[in-house]
Amino acid sequence: MANSHMALLTELYATENQCGEAFRTAVNRAYFEEGVNIGQLENILALGESVGLNRQHLAAHLQTADSTRLAPAQQLAKVWSVSAVPTFIVAE
Repeated sequence: MANSHMALLTELYATENQCGEAFRTAVNRAYFEEGVNIGQLENILALGESVGLNRQHLAAHLQTADSTRLAPAQQLAKVWSVSAVPTFIVAE
């Protein structure tokens, strides 16, 4: 199973650069339909580039990305006992 940490950080970066929805679609298709390992840097960079992100800027971002940006999502995952993704929560 691939580690999705880089994909999650890239999704935040893509959203900040108006490519969030396109990246989410691309990474889901790559992982679930094509079997791409989204835990490998080269694959994430290629997916980012495919939706319009600058490959070099994305690589630099991932090298310096603050993983604490994922803390709110990680905390919510603990509250809802999420153990795998994607997870869909239907709230009352």
